[in-house]
Amino acid sequence: MTNLIRNKKLECLRLARHKWLTLLRIRKTPEEIALGLAFGVFVGFIPIIPFQSIWAIGLCWLFGGSKLAAFAGAWVSNPVTVPPLFAAFYFVGRQAFPELDIEASPATFHLGLLDWDFILDSGWKLALILNTGGVVLGVPAALASYFIALNFSRRYQARKIRRLEAS
Repeated sequence: MTNLIRNKKLECLRLARHKWLTLLRIRKTPEEIALGLAFGVFVGFIPIIPFQSIWAIGLCWLFGGSKLAAFAGAWVSNPVTVPPLFAAFYFVGRQAFPELDIEASPATFHLGLLDWDFILDSGWKLALILNTGGVVLGVPAALASYFIALNFSRRYQARKIRRLEAS
């Protein structure tokens, strides 16, 4: 059983390395790759799940980043990471807006007893809390991804140029 788990871990690491190298091999400048990834990561931290990739690609279209890198970066929020990310967004957003009360009674979430007043009153509060938390956490994540991707892209492309010159 442990051998199976170790093989799965190695397979996941191999896949992650392959995707990272694919990202580095994009035929764009290191700055465009890093900008696209940063836009994708930032938008991936905003809880607009069905529209994250569209927004990230739109930002790249406006500011000149790599659209493929943006699409990849937006996947920072995926089905596996959404629950912990949303919990973090909520925690950080509640720190920013402690006065917003979202009090849910058990009857509120019972399908037969949906309280539309609660939904309408709390929906905007929850959206504000989650979006604030997403932006607060997304900015440093995007900055970090920009500088990491810029460094790796420059090193990869410099190594590629050295190999071509040596041949």
